[in-house]
Amino acid sequence: ANRGVSRPQAQKNDHPPRHYLDLIKHFVDLINERREQLEEEQLHLNIGLQKLRDTEKQVKELQESLAIKNKELEDKNVEANIKLQKMVEGQQVAELKKKEAQELQVKLDIQNKEIEVQKERAYADLGKAEPAVQDAQEAVNGIKRKHLEEVKALPKPPDAVRLACEAVCMMLTGQKFGRGACGKKMR
Repeated sequence: ANRGVSRPQAQKNDHPPRHYLDLIKHFVDLINERREQLEEEQLHLNIGLQKLRDTEKQVKELQESLAIKNKELEDKNVEANIKLQKMVEGQQVAELKKKEAQELQVKLDIQNKEIEVQKERAYADLGKAEPAVQDAQEAVNGIKRKHLEEVKALPKPPDAVRLACEAVCMMLTGQKFGRGACGKKMR
């Protein structure tokens, strides 16, 4: 009896072949389903990897483009700084010229005031001298031809006569004549 207890009884395998076929079919279905899932995951990963490669390529192109743009920007900044420096220099020159012009304007204003004062003095002196000039013109108009011929006949007239003749010529013509030119004009 101990032998019967210590030995397990053999179980009977009552599974018909149809169960094995169902098990195999079920196992094949599970394998196919798992394969489809793995293929979908692999396709999804491949698409993701392709997108990453495309993105990497775009980033590389953009970095190259950025490097070119940065170089262009540096060049433009250098040009802009040069132009700005020229503009600042031009502005400084213009401000200096403006300051000089203002100083010159002040000097001109002072000179204009002085000229105005001198002009007023000259007109005052002219006003005082005008009666003498009118008297001299009347005296010149009173000179007769006989008097002029008498002066012409002098080979070397005295200085006072020569000075008077030059003054007469200047009054008649409005021009100043040098030595001897007045005598020629009278002839």
